[in-house]
Amino acid sequence: MKLASLAFYLTRSQISSGVRRHHPTMSSEFGVPPNPAELAQLATIRRRRRNLWIVFLSYLPGTAIVGGALNSLLGSDKPVVVVAVSWMAAFMVAGYGVGISRCPRCGDEFHRRGLWTNTFAQRCMNCELPIRPSRPAA
Repeated sequence: MKLASLAFYLTRSQISSGVRRHHPTMSSEFGVPPNPAELAQLATIRRRRRNLWIVFLSYLPGTAIVGGALNSLLGSDKPVVVVAVSWMAAFMVAGYGVGISRCPRCGDEFHRRGLWTNTFAQRCMNCELPIRPSRPAA
């Protein structure tokens, strides 16, 4: 852990009173748009999240279709279990990929701050860099 980041932890009373910690590079406060390298890394985070949703939402239909087809071909219930366990393993791998995603701006975990995790976060939990760049006003 970086020594500088130790100064940003809050006490329990500060958290309950609504005090927010400020990261040295609070992107949303200063209105700094993401540069092209940050945009590429944010696209990677969005792709990982999309893959996680695809694996999650396709679990039941995929297991039923693939497992049912293998079951009728082989005449056994074991292929359904193998397909289901394989899909669960794929979900774990996809979830791990989302969980270890680092913010391109601050370098901290994008979806985690301390012990708090939000997989649906639309901004970095630490520096508030948005996952999607803001669109200019038309």
